[in-house]
Amino acid sequence: MNGENGERATGSFYRPELDGLRALAFLAVFVGHALSQAPGFWEARAGEAVGPWLAAAVRGGRFGVDLFFVLSAYLITEILLRERHARGTIDVRAFWVRRILRIWPLYFVFVAASLLIAPRIMKVEALSPGYAVAFLAFAGNWAIALHGFQPSVLMHLWSVSIEEQFYLTWPLVTHGLSPRRLRIATLCLVPIAVATRVYLIAAHGSGLDDAVWCNTVARLDPIAVGALLAMALRGGFPALGRGAARLALVLGASVTLVIVRYDAIFTHPVAGSLAYTAIALGCAAMLVGAMSLGARSLLATPALVYLGRISYGLYVFHFFFVRFASQYFTFAAAPLVTFALTLAFAAASYRWLETPFLRLKQRFTRGSPTSRAAAGQTAAREARDPAALRG
Repeated sequence: MNGENGERATGSFYRPELDGLRALAFLAVFVGHALSQAPGFWEARAGEAVGPWLAAAVRGGRFGVDLFFVLSAYLITEILLRERHARGTIDVRAFWVRRILRIWPLYFVFVAASLLIAPRIMKVEALSPGYAVAFLAFAGNWAIALHGFQPSVLMHLWSVSIEEQFYLTWPLVTHGLSPRRLRIATLCLVPIAVATRVYLIAAHGSGLDDAVWCNTVARLDPIAVGALLAMALRGGFPALGRGAARLALVLGASVTLVIVRYDAIFTHPVAGSLAYTAIALGCAAMLVGAMSLGARSLLATPALVYLGRISYGLYVFHFFFVRFASQYFTFAAAPLVTFALTLAFAAASYRWLETPFLRLKQRFTRGSPTSRAAAGQTAAREARDPAALRG
């Protein structure tokens, strides 16, 4: 591990390879939405040997949100612990303001535009007033968990609701607990999530049911795993050999692929619940592998870094264009049209909507005069905001 004698460093810890990993998380979610087809579709085209694995790869893309959750929890916890190490306390209000400046402008613009535009151009678009209020209050995931998905371009923003709930509560928890108690409390989140899923799967018959998939309490383990990784590294970075790091990336992704390939496991309360935890640990392995490879890895190539930098916009816009393209283009053309439109709108949003707000964030960067000066000199880096992750 890097760092000074295992102590938490206080300088910048921007890692371009994490932007690349974030890009892969988005691409997984994109594949899961853009290439989703009826059961048997991929088997009919690729054969009984390869088809089921292709189908599993597509279905497994939805677990890209778990990688987002692990990344977000790791980075947010690292940010908070660095601040406490440097200042002896955490400015919770300043943290919340930084999160608002990062998340709210695009989120509310997209929600408003979707409510006004989507019903006019989509063949099927329905969002009840209660759901609209829930999404405006960052509680959309609870509306889905309690009442199911509706045919709306806003449904994928359930994960943003969970992350906003995390941003609201986690700085208070981190500020209020000693390091030892924080570790214990974070560890306790895993059995709480497992037990919640066991109950919900027994009640609903599937671990992939909306009541499980979008329930905040049932999705705590990727958040806990990411936070625990930040605590374990103590401001440093893992230093696996290149071979071991690549193996961690491959095995981490393979965990999800194998579990989804044999997804009957999700019908069993205990096994289905533990499958979620296994996927969270696989995502953590991918994170460790990516950080070990560092800035010289393929994950740090300019194209992936850029996609990771604008991944919030990519995630927010993509489902709108998935539904739009599926109604007006052929199956072969729809994914390409979707990706092109998503990329164009995300790039424009990042340039003209998000960046002006991101520049305001340095006003809420607290610390020594040196750290404030560094924040002013790295506004472009702050605009990438490695903590601004979506599922």
